[in-house]
Amino acid sequence: MEFLKIKLYQETAVYRIPFSLEIVESYPLPTPCTVNGMIHSLLGADSLIPDLRFSIQGSHSGIMEDYQWYKKMSPAAGGTYSETKRPMVVNVLNGVTLMVHLGSKDHSLLEKILQTLNSPPYYPFLGRAEDLVEIVSAGFVQVNDPEIEEEYGQPAFVPKQLADSISISGTLYRLPLNYSYREIEKPGKKKESLSIIREFEWGDYFYIERPNIEEARIDEEGDPVWLEL
Repeated sequence: MEFLKIKLYQETAVYRIPFSLEIVESYPLPTPCTVNGMIHSLLGADSLIPDLRFSIQGSHSGIMEDYQWYKKMSPAAGGTYSETKRPMVVNVLNGVTLMVHLGSKDHSLLEKILQTLNSPPYYPFLGRAEDLVEIVSAGFVQVNDPEIEEEYGQPAFVPKQLADSISISGTLYRLPLNYSYREIEKPGKKKESLSIIREFEWGDYFYIERPNIEEARIDEEGDPVWLEL
């Protein structure tokens, strides 16, 4: 099977963990939802593209603490807003190198993504808008059968079902895959007063720092692909 393989580099990155409040913590790698969002944005898609699958692996050279001002706006009397301002600690990844394999049954879609990556409509970013991403290379690769010799790959998010099937494990994460919008009624408000929220679809992944790729499928350049074909 043919996959679109993308190598990326970021000087800094924050892939924020939901519900990290007092200290903004980052996943060690971008989630499928984060990568999916970048692809949708570059394509200018206004609805969810179905059947896109991602194998995500990579590493970073270190973590630093950054300090940022966060503002919270609250409704006040007279239709105005009050502002609360406070500093927050943000854990920032440095020197991030990523390798992403994209899979889809629609090969023309992958070709369109490759064309967009080669000539993006704006300077791409991944995670925060200020964390620009360099597209080091992008192209199609064939995926081969598993290797028979023991070998270890770079840190990766591996779907739990796949990891269980080849007897590898690591730190378990529940990662966002994609989301949709839904309208809900505001508490204590009239029915015609609605809020729009995002509802996420989640998936279980192991983060494995040195995955044994002995039974993983390997692309033609010798890199593992952490997807069930």
